Amino acid sequence: MPAEPDYENLRQEMLAYVKEQPAAFGVYFADINAGVSFGIDEHKPFPAASTVKLPVVLYLYTLAADGSVDWQER
Repeated sequence: MPAEPDYENLRQEMLAYVKEQPAAFGVYFADINAGVSFGIDEHKPFPAASTVKLPVVLYLYTLAADGSVDWQER
């Protein structure tokens, strides 16, 4: 069985980067193949802000693909 990857250096680099930023945010990393993960403030609540745009745009792409909406129409 292969050895579990060591992501401690990556975690330390990400932690240092996060600490330098003027804004607060959380990070979660998961290697789904190895089953290894770590987080930085991953349990801290943050407002969703712009993340709601992604499912809306995906839905609009679905509607455009089936002809329900036209991208040229306002």
